[in-house]
Amino acid sequence: MKMFSGRKLLIATMHGKESVIAPILEKHLGVKCIVPSNFDTDFFGTFTGEIERETDPLTTARKKCLMALEYGLADMVLASEGSFGPHPLIPFMPADDEWLFFVDKKNDLEVFAREVSS
Repeated sequence: MKMFSGRKLLIATMHGKESVIAPILEKHLGVKCIVPSNFDTDFFGTFTGEIERETDPLTTARKKCLMALEYGLADMVLASEGSFGPHPLIPFMPADDEWLFFVDKKNDLEVFAREVSS
C-alpha cells in the first residue's frame, strides 16, 4: 500500500514476535520494521498471569503502541497481546486469544484484529 510504503514501523515486543510479523508486513506493506530496544512489554502484564494485566487485552495492546511511539523512532507501531484461558464462546474449552493493534499517527489511523484458536 502506498500510504505505508518506505516508512518505518515499530513492532512493540520483547519476545521475538518480530521474526514472524516483520517479514509479512515488509513484503505486503513495503515498510521497514524495527523493534525499540529495552521496551518492556511485560510491564503491561504477562499472558501467564505472573504479572497481572490491569486492563483488557485490546486496551493493553493499544497502550503498548502508544508507549512505543514515545521512543520517537517511527510514527507507526504494531503491538500484540495474547492470553490463554477459557474460550470466549465455549467456556469449558481452552483457547488462545490474540489481539493485534496498529497505530499510524501520520494518517490518524488505529486498527485492531483478533484471532481466537483452541
